[in-house]
This record gives sequence, C-alpha cells and structure tokens, in this order.
Amino acid sequence: ATVIVRVVRMTLERAECSIVAVGDTALSEKFRGVIRRQDVRFFEVDKVRMVDSFRVGDFVRAQVLANGEHGSYVLSTALADTLGVVLARSAAGGLLEPISWQYMKCSLTAAKEKRKVARPV
Repeated sequence: ATVIVRVVRMTLERAECSIVAVGDTALSEKFRGVIRRQDVRFFEVDKVRMVDSFRVGDFVRAQVLANGEHGSYVLSTALADTLGVVLARSAAGGLLEPISWQYMKCSLTAAKEKRKVARPV
C-alpha cells in the first residue's frame, strides 16, 4: 500500500514517521512507520545521507514493505520516482517547491534544500 507519512524523528540510519493516510484515506488512529537508510533509493544506497533526504515535519509518500518491530511498518521511497517528499517547509518557514529529484526551493527565500523529492503525480 502507498501511504503518506509525517517525519517525526531522524537518526543517521532511519526516519521515524507517523502514518497519516493510506492511499487517499486519512487515518484517525496513529500508526508508526520507519524509512531505513537502505530503503530511501535503489542506487548508490551506501551514499545516502538521511539528513539530505528528509527532515522532521516533512510529509512523504512511501510504500509499505513489511510489518516491523513493535507495531511499526517498514517503509520505502526507493520503489518508484513518485515516492518521496511531497510537502515540506524550509528552514526559513516557507513552503518548499520541487525543482529536481533531489532539491526543493523555498518559496520565501529561493534557497535550495536537499530532499528525496517525489515526482508529482
């Protein structure tokens, strides 16, 4: 299933998320998910830096891979170019707009920030 998640915590190896929707259906219950470093993209996996892919507060479209530990779900953004960050705010507080698969631009300052950007659908 494809889900929309909000990143709630970052480490060097994973992004911990709260699942907010499955497909087009918003959830009232809280479900947890995790995007591991090896599941961000399918190429140059060893070069992935989590801080260049996601930030706390980002909304991300991801694919559910499996049930994980402690009731969480293992998620991936590597299976399609439509998976990745779909909505985010910049360090300055402006909305980020996608400009490539790895950069978004701040609507206030025009500064670029790195993300694993989802191709718009």
